[in-house]
Amino acid sequence: MNSVEAKFLSIDGEKRAVAAFQRQDYCTVKDLLVKALKEVQLLGQLPQWVIDLVDALATIYCMERRYDQAELLYANTLIAREKILGFNHPDVIDNLQKLAIIIRERHGDNVATKTIAFRARYLAIQSPASI
Repeated sequence: MNSVEAKFLSIDGEKRAVAAFQRQDYCTVKDLLVKALKEVQLLGQLPQWVIDLVDALATIYCMERRYDQAELLYANTLIAREKILGFNHPDVIDNLQKLAIIIRERHGDNVATKTIAFRARYLAIQSPASI
């Protein structure tokens, strides 16, 4: 697969994923996510639309109270967004907040507080001028 073919598949996949999500056809969203992740392995990079799709899937899991799966997906999207967007981007901060809510739901306030405090210290080390 060359980069032109990959770009076309990404655009097509994104449109189909958005349409499926709007229809609340979550099975199709999940299928498109798996296909997108295979595509990503071929490209060696993670397109923003795939990250957004994984985030949407995590949100679906939250609505279904499947917090363990949501936590894993939010953690992975956080890592991907930090690499692409940087530590201070609003999407990264939003992702961190979602992850904190899930951690609180699964593990209680004490663990969530410690996790967020650790994360804040980590961010301060990574980008001290901006914190």
